[in-house]
Amino acid sequence: MVTSKYSSDYRLENVVDPRSGKLVTKAVYRGDWFRFSKPAELVKKRGILFTVLTCLIAALFVTALMLTGVKERNYNVKALEQIYVLLPFVGMIFPIYYLAAATWRFWRAKEKVTRSHKDRIVGRYTAASAATAILAAMSLIGHIVSWALNGETATDLVLLAITAAVIAAAAVIFAKRNDLSMEKCGTARIAYPDDDPETTRITLAGENPRRDMKTKIRRKKQ
Repeated sequence: MVTSKYSSDYRLENVVDPRSGKLVTKAVYRGDWFRFSKPAELVKKRGILFTVLTCLIAALFVTALMLTGVKERNYNVKALEQIYVLLPFVGMIFPIYYLAAATWRFWRAKEKVTRSHKDRIVGRYTAASAATAILAAMSLIGHIVSWALNGETATDLVLLAITAAVIAAAAVIFAKRNDLSMEKCGTARIAYPDDDPETTRITLAGENPRRDMKTKIRRKKQ
């Protein structure tokens, strides 16, 4: 699905479906291509590191939520019963999801990727790691306030340690995010009559299709 933000990278073109032989209209990518700007070995190491840290953050998050059900003697959870601790902690589910989505996109990336694919790796790692760290830090501060007001149980101390670990893991991703930066490596753009007449192009959607799908338009000799 092409969002409005990236609609300018695509152009509707009439092409022949190789399976049916019929003329169909498809959105063809005509934007710039991108690739990782750092050495491949470093990119792979960072990808593995970010994958491990993302899985660790998700596992810690789920573990913390499971601990909230502990109600045995001397193991009551006091901190996460406070809204100023619980709300930012539960809110981490959204940036954690985007960290996972960025990781999935990273491992699907090929030698060159589209602009939207680039943004969904680099942009999401940056924004999601920062949001995770900020929300976890807010929850940690709430833990400290709750500790001062209500005391701390053994389970609360475990939750506090989990929150600190989440902050550390998210901070590492944010600090090393530039190792997955990308640079332009080419373009799929082709010139059309209103851009550069000396071009081979595919019949556009909305035009009358011709038998020969590729029509050469050459600049008239002066």
